Amino acid sequence: MKKKMTMLGITVCVMALGIIGVLAYQENIKQKEIETQITRLTGEQNEFFNQTNRDEKKELLKSIWKEQTEYNKSQKKYAKVSKKYNTIISDMQRDFISEYDQILKENTIENLDEISDITIIEEKKNKLDNLANMIDSEKDYVFANAKDYQGYQSEISGVVSAYTNRIGKIEEEQKAKEQKEAEKRVSEYIASYAENLH
Repeated sequence: MKKKMTMLGITVCVMALGIIGVLAYQENIKQKEIETQITRLTGEQNEFFNQTNRDEKKELLKSIWKEQTEYNKSQKKYAKVSKKYNTIISDMQRDFISEYDQILKENTIENLDEISDITIIEEKKNKLDNLANMIDSEKDYVFANAKDYQGYQSEISGVVSAYTNRIGKIEEEQKAKEQKEAEKRVSEYIASYAENLH
């Protein structure tokens, strides 16, 4: 009986060690898969930030976005890899948003009422119109939600509207000035003509 108990004990220990071994092996494979995916994603992130071509950056962001969508649908997914996708996409989006902020800042005139050169205002207005179009074409990948996108579009629209109003006001002022000058020339001409009659 003692021998049977010993054999049973040994069998249970061997089975437990076997199960532990299999679980450790599976965990090791899982960790290697996670490391491989994170290394690949880090490489793509580095490629994005080393890229100087804006269109290539946009394509890389789209590609990662699509990959993440597919990954989230898959049966075999890991929290660490999902977190890495979120971090990379967020960093890429911030890169585009920083560019938007820079363009907006460079083309916002602080002392608009003091500017009387329509060319300067129109140039900045055109750049902001282009920015609004760019943001519109990239909104699906760059913004985490519609509220952020609408915030940018609203801000740009407000500045563009102020520029349009200022251009209208400058044109009115120029027309009034030209009309006064024309009236002055007519008055001078009439005065000169009247003087020549005497």
